[in-house]
Amino acid sequence: MKTGKKITALILSAMLAVSSSAATAVMVSAEEGTAVAYSSEEKTWGDYDYQILDDGTVEIMHYKGYDTNLVIPSEVDGKKVTSIGNLYGDRGIISVEIPNSVKNIGYGAFEDFRSLKNIIIPDSVTSIGYSAFENCTSLTNIEIPDSVTSIGGSAFYGCTNLTEVKIPDSVTSIENWVFSGCTSLTNVEIPDSVTSIGYYAFSECTSLTNIEIPNSVTSIGNRVFSGCTSLTNVEIPDSVTEISGGVFNSCTSLTNIEIPNSVKVIGIRSFRDCISLTNIEIPDGVEHIQDMTFYGCTNLTEVKIPNSVTSIGNRVFAYCTSLTEVKIPNSVTYIGSEAFKDCNNLTIYGYVGSTAETYAKENNIPFVDINSKVLTSKVNNISVKGTFDDGVTLNVEKATVENVVTAYNITLKDENGNTIQPSGEITVSIPSDKANCKVYWIKEDGTKADMNAAYNNGNYEFTTDHLSVYALIADTSKPSNESSNKPTPSESSNPNDNQNSTPSNNTNNTSNGTTSSETGKNAVNTGDNNVTAVTAIFAAGALAAVILMHKKKKA
Repeated sequence: MKTGKKITALILSAMLAVSSSAATAVMVSAEEGTAVAYSSEEKTWGDYDYQILDDGTVEIMHYKGYDTNLVIPSEVDGKKVTSIGNLYGDRGIISVEIPNSVKNIGYGAFEDFRSLKNIIIPDSVTSIGYSAFENCTSLTNIEIPDSVTSIGGSAFYGCTNLTEVKIPDSVTSIENWVFSGCTSLTNVEIPDSVTSIGYYAFSECTSLTNIEIPNSVTSIGNRVFSGCTSLTNVEIPDSVTEISGGVFNSCTSLTNIEIPNSVKVIGIRSFRDCISLTNIEIPDGVEHIQDMTFYGCTNLTEVKIPNSVTSIGNRVFAYCTSLTEVKIPNSVTYIGSEAFKDCNNLTIYGYVGSTAETYAKENNIPFVDINSKVLTSKVNNISVKGTFDDGVTLNVEKATVENVVTAYNITLKDENGNTIQPSGEITVSIPSDKANCKVYWIKEDGTKADMNAAYNNGNYEFTTDHLSVYALIADTSKPSNESSNKPTPSESSNPNDNQNSTPSNNTNNTSNGTTSSETGKNAVNTGDNNVTAVTAIFAAGALAAVILMHKKKKA
């Protein structure tokens, strides 16, 4: 993962090789960022190898002794020690005391000192180099003095017992991998002086529960908190404009995060496998939700996508198994493959004719027009769901229809009180505790059409593009001989085909089969009385025939 980690060492080695015949080589000063010359010839003084810098001071390179409590000398061969290079291996060293003469703790100075528990860094130190304390697995705490202005990448990488770190105000940048793999780290104080946090800086800090990022920070690198499985809460300041790729990848305890409106980019896999995240609001200004951003967020139930978003990448919400609804604005013109893979409880809300609708239909995901409204009547809580103009209201009156459980005249009124029909298909819901009924549209001529209503949770639901009188009629599950009352296929397939079928609003009109009740509600003759009369006549004729035959036999 750390392919670039040894680049500095390789560069220095190459430079030393090239200058083998020369008296001096070049080293980059971590303190000033400038090149300084030092002797290429290593010298030995006691248990130390060292090199002389161009200013006549010394950098200690290697320690060859066996002291477990190491005290680094302030002078070597009468020359001041100002820098510590790579001492190569711990040799059982438990503690280190650095003299006040030292300004620079260099590249890999104490790398792999796995027995090191205590170290005192004096106020003279201004820079801590790359991998300076990497894999110091016994180090539990360290105090970084205010004199330090730079901490190199991977400086404390893999310090698995380090529990707390305070970064001084003098530091302006937290470099790449600095605290990565510090699995016992529970608390980090980031000062207002810091403006950037490098990639993987706190990755795999599995004991880190929360962190406060100051407003001074404008840049957060890739995978900064990746694998921080105990992290529950993070506040991102308004100064941040981009959440880089994988920043919170596999932060399995993250339950709350507020993304400020300043953020314009949310990178790939930013919240992948954040299984405790339940909702998130994407701020206005974000244009692209990149691939796999919320992949595997199994408890995510709600996402708000703003009108600024134009594309939703591949597998963005894949395996978000608790996601029940997503509202996708018209601004979205691209939805990637498997964007909602295995979101089995999902309903997409969008606009008719939009990319969202096309995607939903192609992937067999329920789609609801985002303009859809639910209008509810005070009469028995009957409701209709569909697309309605502003000011449209639902009007329901009980209707008198013979031989039915109950009947209602359901209409829509515009803002001026005029009766209107729906502009498209709507869903009608009629509550009832009678579960053995069918819902019929009662036409003006007394015939009826089965609406094929479904009975769900105490409600009869059906779709229609026409409102009129609807009745609940007990389902006897017996074949009906009422051929005269059965609508023809053309009558039942589309109520709007009958241009004259709209019931009259005049409750006193009796010419169309509607009679006035005492309560002034609509009464509809369904034709059932005619059938009864015909049946009675047929029975009387049959009885007369039997009597006549009996008399003939006696004669």
